[in-house]
Amino acid sequence: MSTRAAAKKHDLCHVSLGRFKNKNEALEALGAEKNNNSVSMGYRAWNKVFTQEQEQIMEDYILKAANIYYGFCPKEIRRFAYELADKYKLAMPPQWKDKQMASEDWFSRFMKRHPQLSLQCAQPTSLSRATSFNEANVNCFFNNLEKVMDKYKFKPKDIYNVDETGITTVQKPNRIVTKKGTRQVGALTSAERGTLVTNLPAW
Repeated sequence: MSTRAAAKKHDLCHVSLGRFKNKNEALEALGAEKNNNSVSMGYRAWNKVFTQEQEQIMEDYILKAANIYYGFCPKEIRRFAYELADKYKLAMPPQWKDKQMASEDWFSRFMKRHPQLSLQCAQPTSLSRATSFNEANVNCFFNNLEKVMDKYKFKPKDIYNVDETGITTVQKPNRIVTKKGTRQVGALTSAERGTLVTNLPAW
């Protein structure tokens, strides 16, 4: 009985049945058992550019870049994917070479394949804050504050809060890809604010 006739008789897809038959024949040729657990069914992505391991390396690199305030926006990830595929001489769709970047469809599917990633708005963070805001400096600040408070015995009425408003000259960064669930996302800029006008309360 032919594969198509057998599929029709048992109400199966003849393509899937043919693939299963070819897989079994290949296993028999290698001396494997018919009930080998390595037999798999289903469709394989014929135009997939990167392997699962390569995409995992890309995900780790994207998360590391976001953690050090150099997160990638979607277009930068698409350019990065093209440069990586070109570097390792991988087969890629022709439109990648025309635009020098991966397609939007590839990016959307890449995000679906890696649910740990999400697209979030980044807050502008100056280089000085990114490099200075660490555990040692924060502990030093609060130790000095404790010494001053103990020395001068400030009362609550002697402590004032000063607010500042102004017009910024720093551009708002684009949305970047980072780890899903991250509460605070930063992107390095030349400064956090531009020209500021400080408003002091009238006493």
